Amino acid sequence: NTQGDRNTAVGYKAMYLNQTGERNAAFGYASGKMGNYNAAFGAYSLTAVTGNSNTAVGYYAGSGGNGNTAIVAGTNNVLIGRDAGVDNAAADNRIVIGKDARGL
Repeated sequence: NTQGDRNTAVGYKAMYLNQTGERNAAFGYASGKMGNYNAAFGAYSLTAVTGNSNTAVGYYAGSGGNGNTAIVAGTNNVLIGRDAGVDNAAADNRIVIGKDARGL
């Protein structure tokens, strides 16, 4: 992180691509990426995110696992469950709960 502040990363490579994002939390192997106000809990959760105010809980949640699309520019999404995801990378305001669940 070169310019962002108030970030918390726990786990090998957690938020390792974040350069300017602020107030993010990432817990788990390679979880989190960039954006602001994102929370990633679980290995590989929110690995492509650049949008803001997203929350993902679960292995690969929000990262495009099992046929779902990874959240990239999307905002205000909540994904809970292994491989929970969305139908497009710019999805906004989705609540997705369940293993392999997809928010439309």
